[in-house]
Parts: sequence; C-alpha cells; structure tokens
Amino acid sequence: MISILRSFVNKPIRISIPALFGDEAPRIIKLIGIDPGGVWLACEDLGAMKLSEAGGPEKIFVPFAQIAYIALGGTPPAATPPHPPASTAPTRRRRR
Repeated sequence: MISILRSFVNKPIRISIPALFGDEAPRIIKLIGIDPGGVWLACEDLGAMKLSEAGGPEKIFVPFAQIAYIALGGTPPAATPPHPPASTAPTRRRRR
C-alpha cells in the first residue's frame, strides 16, 4: 500500500478518518508524505481544529490504524437524485 500511495504525494486523495472528523465520510485532503506508520496530510479544513497558529494549510500525521479507508484515483462519483425523475410522457384520459 505504501508504494501505491507514493505516486499520490502532493495530490488530493479521498480519505476517511473517523477519529479525526467524527464520521466515516471521506474528505478530500492533500497527501504530503508517507511514513511506515501512517500518512502526512495538509488541508484547510484542519484549521478549524486549531492545530497550529501558523497560516496556510494545517499539516497532521495520521496513523494507518486511525484511517477507515483511502480512495485513490478518479473523480468522486456525481451525486444521484434520491428518486428517479417523474415521467414526462403525456397521460391518457379515459373516455366516458
């Protein structure tokens, strides 16, 4: 897995970190480094957690044990409507 991740350094990845964000929803975060025990990430959203006083994107190390999953490559799937659109075909009226 580490060798695969190396090709994504300095690129955005989709990653789920329940311990950090409180849910399993993936976040798009820039991967800035890889260590044998985890990954280094940079993200503007981490600034809300007040990890540092410096400006710019926050940098944080996340152990692999805290990561639910990482989705690599491609673009996120487009949102699909919850219900199929109503038919636009004209309806027939019954004759009396």
